Amino acid sequence: MSQKRRRNSGEVEKLPGAGELPGALPGARWARVYQAVRGDILAGRAAPGEQLPTFAAMEQRFGVSRGVLRLAVAQLKKDGFLRAVDRQGLFVTNHPPHCCRYGLLLPDRPGDAFYSRFWVALTQEAACISHDDSGVRFEVYHGVRPETDNDEIRRLREDVAHHRLAGLIHAYGAAELAGEPPFDRADLAHSFLTPSEPAHRPQISRDYRDYLDKALTWFAQRGRKRLAVVMTEPDVLDTDAVLRRKDRGKDRSRDIEVRPQWIQKLHPHSSRAAIRGLIPLLLDYPKRQRPDALLICDDNIVEDALAGVLHAGLEVGRDIDVVAHCNWPWPAPMVLPVQRLGYHARQVLAFAVEQIQQQNAGRKPHDRVLTPMFENEAQAFTQ
Repeated sequence: MSQKRRRNSGEVEKLPGAGELPGALPGARWARVYQAVRGDILAGRAAPGEQLPTFAAMEQRFGVSRGVLRLAVAQLKKDGFLRAVDRQGLFVTNHPPHCCRYGLLLPDRPGDAFYSRFWVALTQEAACISHDDSGVRFEVYHGVRPETDNDEIRRLREDVAHHRLAGLIHAYGAAELAGEPPFDRADLAHSFLTPSEPAHRPQISRDYRDYLDKALTWFAQRGRKRLAVVMTEPDVLDTDAVLRRKDRGKDRSRDIEVRPQWIQKLHPHSSRAAIRGLIPLLLDYPKRQRPDALLICDDNIVEDALAGVLHAGLEVGRDIDVVAHCNWPWPAPMVLPVQRLGYHARQVLAFAVEQIQQQNAGRKPHDRVLTPMFENEAQAFTQ
């Protein structure tokens, strides 16, 4: 802390209450010291990278023993606010958690039957970013939903209460948590990975029209004429956009025919057998009448949809071309010649961090739209 920010008076500072710090009894003096030093950091009186006063100076400031002070410092180091440098002293970390640590809220747990590959991509990419030199860190909370009570939601509440997060990133299914205490705190920034209510919340959405246009263009370049589409609820791909005309089933610009019965929406909990059985029904036409292009809009059903194609006796790349959704840069392994088109998890997280930083700087956050990418585009984006 700079000399200008230090107290010149010899009086002992009145310390705030202990709150509910882990292991702190009501009135515990180490917890009060913890909150006072953390308060200096949160308020900017002790900036990132700045050196704190000596132990002797802080003992005098707070009127506590060296042992009490060490307990407070140990908790501040554990929470990421302070670091010790041999022979130099204590410093505020360069990337304290209230500035650089972001909570990623997922509604499901790994191993759950319907744990999405999107969650897998986000958590893996978050881990990669957390280990680079950007200073951005992510803390992932699994299985956090509105009106739930489990270890993860309690850990999240504790981290929010003690200002260990710069903001919260809400995946689909966890958005309503923003209306529950303590997550509804006015000074807590949020980003939402899905359109949510109220509409003024900062959102990150997918450009499904561009997604469809890219897929159709690729199919047309391959000389395909008839398109079938398989998606899962609550997929927001506009079926009218697929049909392109309310009164005609043909896209004249690409000369690709689409019929309403060739657009199928599945329940997200559909059985694998149901998915495999649907595809042969979609393709049960004479050769010159059946779809020769298939767009799979959910990477969680790709394997079963492709199994259905093979069950129909068709060869991918010869009888039919397939564009399948994926989450870059963590696509599912693919043995068939399938063109993959999807959104990049790093772009998702970058937009979310940007929105939270805008709010923490007192600015209005901008809604962002994700760009669909083919594999070559995703590789270029990563580089």
